[in-house]
Amino acid sequence: IYKVTPSGALPFYNLTQANNLGYNAFGQILVDGGFMYIETSAGGANNLGTVLKIDIAAGTATKLLDFSSVTGFTSYILNPTGNKDKVIINGKLYINTAQGGANSLGTILEVDIVTGAHTVIYDLLNTPSSSSASTFSKGLAIEYNGDYVLVAHNRLLVYNTTTQTLTAQTLFTGAAAVNDFHLLGSDLYVVYNSIARFLKIDLSTYTLLVNQRLDTLASSFFGANTYFSTTCFYDSVLNRIVTKNYIDLKMISYDIATNTFVQETNHSG
Repeated sequence: IYKVTPSGALPFYNLTQANNLGYNAFGQILVDGGFMYIETSAGGANNLGTVLKIDIAAGTATKLLDFSSVTGFTSYILNPTGNKDKVIINGKLYINTAQGGANSLGTILEVDIVTGAHTVIYDLLNTPSSSSASTFSKGLAIEYNGDYVLVAHNRLLVYNTTTQTLTAQTLFTGAAAVNDFHLLGSDLYVVYNSIARFLKIDLSTYTLLVNQRLDTLASSFFGANTYFSTTCFYDSVLNRIVTKNYIDLKMISYDIATNTFVQETNHSG
């Protein structure tokens, strides 16, 4: 793990195979209360990786959890590429794994950030109505009004941390890898890779408001129906959610005021 300073990147913490704390870190480095929380994909008691809590000031690590076939684990990750995949709510760390668990398709874990006590709160299932994907893989997560919200493939999963109940809804038919999202007020904008689907979800009611495949729009905008969206961001001046095709850097935006999609010409790759 490196620390980036004005003078450059400096080594901060070295993961090693020797101390059984885990190695091969991946995903989001979550910083909270003077600590950083990371996942590893190898090492630990079961050689399936660990969850580490690193004291930023002291530069020391504590192992909170050894991943197992029961807790779930993630030996590799394709999408998303490393951000927004874990949250802390009321002293509990929520993690989505991509493999293992009761169905061998991953889990949602709740981990106490002080004691390391953990509970599998959900065993992920096959992606519904899809023959092209058999697993959720890792999704993207946020906290909204005390709820743990996970978007993974074509499902929205919401865990109420107060009542300890989880609800799941299918957002569209088929499967796709979620790649990025942006929260604006109560609206969550989600973009997917490969088929480049764009969703707008009202988190105040957990209602799907917009469901659009961007590759079909690319045909009329650019004369080609290939659009692999990788990121999205909010342009506060234009009041638009901007998405980018990582192949040729062309962009399609969602205009919030008019609820329409436009070919973006105000930004470059």
